[in-house]
Amino acid sequence: MSSPRHTRSEAVWGGILSRESWWAPGQQVFAAHFEFGDAVNRSKLLAVGVIVLVVALTPAASEAQGTVRTITGSAMIGVAGSIDETSTSAGNLNFQLGLEVETQALTTVGLRAGHITFGDFSDVLDSSLNYISIVGEYREHESFFQSGLYIGLGFYSFDGIRAGESLDETTVGGVLGVDGHFRVNDRIDVLAEISLHYAPMEVFDTFANGLVGIGVKF
Repeated sequence: MSSPRHTRSEAVWGGILSRESWWAPGQQVFAAHFEFGDAVNRSKLLAVGVIVLVVALTPAASEAQGTVRTITGSAMIGVAGSIDETSTSAGNLNFQLGLEVETQALTTVGLRAGHITFGDFSDVLDSSLNYISIVGEYREHESFFQSGLYIGLGFYSFDGIRAGESLDETTVGGVLGVDGHFRVNDRIDVLAEISLHYAPMEVFDTFANGLVGIGVKF
C-alpha cells in the first residue's frame, strides 16, 4: 500500500509530464521540420530516384539486346522568358546541364538541370528559377544532323522579392521541346534546342527557352 507522500509525488510528477504545454512546442517544431523537409526535398528525391532507376535498368536492357549504351553529357547557354499574362522579357540568361542515356537506337532518357535569371519584372525583384527535367526523347536522322522531339516531367523552384518580402514557390509541371544534334566528330555534337515549360506558379504559368551548347559522348 502506497504512502500518502508517495501518492502525492506520483500525482505531481504525473501532472507535470502530462501537461501539453511542456510538449507542444517540441511537437510543433518536429512537425514543422518534417513538413518543410518534405516540401523542399520531395521533388529532388523523386528526380534522383527516377534517374537512378533508369541508369540502373538501362545496362541490363542494353546487354540483353546486345547493344552498346551511350551516355552524353551536355552544357548549354541561352535565353528564356515567360509567355503568359505576367510576361517577363525574353532575354533572361539561361544555363543548363544535361545527362542522357541511350536506351535503344535513336531513343534516350535524360536529366536536365537549369538556372534562369529573371531579375526584375512586374512587381517582383531579383528573381530566378531553378529547374530539373526528366525527359524521354526520340530522334530522326536528317540530311546532316539528328532532330529530336522530347517530353518530360519538370520540377521548378522560383525565388524573388515582392513588396519587401521573400517570394518562394516550388511546383511540378511539364516540358515539351525540339532539338538538333550536329555531329562534329565521334564524341562531340553541337546542340540547339527550343522548349516550352508548363510550371503553374503565382508569378507565371508558362515559359519558353532557347539554348545552344556542346554534347560529349562517353
